[in-house]
Amino acid sequence: MPHSLNKFTCGKAIGVDTDGQKLRVRTEKGVLKEFPYDYLLIGTGSSYAGTIKPNPKEFTYSQRQATWTTEFERLRRAQSVLIIGGGPVGVELAGEILTKYPTKHVTITDRQSELCSEFHPRTKKHIKVTVPYHP
Repeated sequence: MPHSLNKFTCGKAIGVDTDGQKLRVRTEKGVLKEFPYDYLLIGTGSSYAGTIKPNPKEFTYSQRQATWTTEFERLRRAQSVLIIGGGPVGVELAGEILTKYPTKHVTITDRQSELCSEFHPRTKKHIKVTVPYHP
């Protein structure tokens, strides 16, 4: 069996040693572990609702899979897609949709005047809008 480089650990991040490049985690069983890293990305979650996030009534993987299948079919049949929110999640979703369906009309709307407005200017310069932008 091939060796996997990926391993899932469920726990609570309790500290980061940036000098030693290690993340400290207390597992759900109370065990303290350290994870070395070269690059640390902290995804803290989000507060939006919708089918992209699990529903509290989806108790099993098969229930979650049924939602994915339903939403995939709705997206496949759609001629246009409106994404509310021009932050990183909205931009990523637009990119994923246009990669799979390059002829779909995708619109991103946001209250800010630019995509991913909270990003550092050096990062934002890599975001390219390839369709007309109408503020």
